Amino acid sequence: MIKLIVKYTVFILFVMYIFLISFPKINFYYFIEKKLQRSDILISNEEIEDNALSFIIKDAKIFYKNIKISNIDNIKIYPYLFSNQVNISNIKISSNFENFIPLNISNIDIKYNILNPIVIFLEAKGDFGTLSSQINLMDKNMLIYLSPSSLMKNNYNNILNQMKKINGQYKYEYKF
Repeated sequence: MIKLIVKYTVFILFVMYIFLISFPKINFYYFIEKKLQRSDILISNEEIEDNALSFIIKDAKIFYKNIKISNIDNIKIYPYLFSNQVNISNIKISSNFENFIPLNISNIDIKYNILNPIVIFLEAKGDFGTLSSQINLMDKNMLIYLSPSSLMKNNYNNILNQMKKINGQYKYEYKF
């Protein structure tokens, strides 16, 4: 009986692994890219690498309504069955926005888990400090907690004034 259970477990794991490897990750990326274009967001000049369990987008330039927003060095996407993860690193915001926000973001980590399907978790580090966020898809609510850097405190008070200060952190809630 135990041999049979082990056989079926190994078989199911093998089928899941084959599914992950053969999943058309690049086609999924182009599908998302077309969806973004409907919102006037364009990703251009990117290089795409397809690996067995992930894919990587390098040197992407992001435009919104034909205005350059940022350069992104590296986006790693891990589309697993039960948990998905996106790691974005070395984001340089266009200098057109330097009066509004700090221009360098070191990394952004986005995590989604099927065990909690209505919440997306986001963490980021950059010239602004550290940020953690939860996006509730059901309530259409986004909570942002920011631990600002000295640069953020000194030069971008207009953003911090829109947030609620709680125990040295700044909280912002957004409904979409």
